Amino acid sequence: MDSEKKKVLVGAALFNWSETQRMITIADGLWKNGWQVYFAGKGPYERLIADKPYKRVYLQCDTWWYDQKHIDRMMDMGRYGGHIGSAKELEQVVNEEVALIREIQPDLMLTGYRMTFTASARICQTPLVWCMSAVMSQPFITALYQETKRRLSNQSGAVIENGEKECIFEDSFACGRLLGHGKGTIQDWNKLLEEHGRPRFKGDLMLYAGDLTLMADAPELFPDIRENKAWRFIGPILNYENYPVPEIKTDRKKVLISIGSSCGKSLLVLLLQAALMASDYEYYVTDVGYLTPEEKQEYPDNFHFYEKLSLIHISEPTR
Repeated sequence: MDSEKKKVLVGAALFNWSETQRMITIADGLWKNGWQVYFAGKGPYERLIADKPYKRVYLQCDTWWYDQKHIDRMMDMGRYGGHIGSAKELEQVVNEEVALIREIQPDLMLTGYRMTFTASARICQTPLVWCMSAVMSQPFITALYQETKRRLSNQSGAVIENGEKECIFEDSFACGRLLGHGKGTIQDWNKLLEEHGRPRFKGDLMLYAGDLTLMADAPELFPDIRENKAWRFIGPILNYENYPVPEIKTDRKKVLISIGSSCGKSLLVLLLQAALMASDYEYYVTDVGYLTPEEKQEYPDNFHFYEKLSLIHISEPTR
């Protein structure tokens, strides 16, 4: 009976293909092991869960919290950090999530990247699991911060060009802020936690961490990260959907332009404009839904658009 099952509340970034796929893969594993899965939110990639045996739950705040303005801020952490929206907006979202959590009473919450779940889970004292790339983990950011400090101190005596030094300084500042050194961007978040009598976040990076954080990367690529009970590698979570491999008949040189679903339309258009300057290539483009059919028709016949392609299968014929 459902009442006897353990319950997990999943909050995916349904505007992002890869993050949604990660949540689905983990949710599938929990469901197969007898858990009742509640999947929250709305977005362009909720179609990926249309046929899943999950219980769908919706939050009214998602109709405006996940508009393009807020999404752009979420995806530009280096610039905005926790300043995703106003304090009033943040309070509205968290209060609605808290009400949902108290209604469902999940045994576990799972997210990647629904940052507000981090605050809501803390308020409700519900165990939270994050799934993310290792490059956003505290061990990686700590190591990067220490490396920038070492280079800025120039202990080795190596010559650092002004442009490079500026980049190192920017990285050091961003990493320091994430780790809680100096003024962060989570004042509104901490005020909200204090109002509920819960502990504050010590740094911006805590928005991206749970009681357990799963790093969806190969550990061999991060030899300096040491796993512990709070940070665990689970390996890459791949997209297992099948995509048609386009038939390639031409002998012309080929170029594959592949972007992520959080890349943004403006960057894609910039890449395509650059490609237009070299007309002697066949371009195979994954636009992940950014371009309308009318916009695609504006490009010459040597541009071939697909929402998604199997990069492994297409890499051989595009060499």
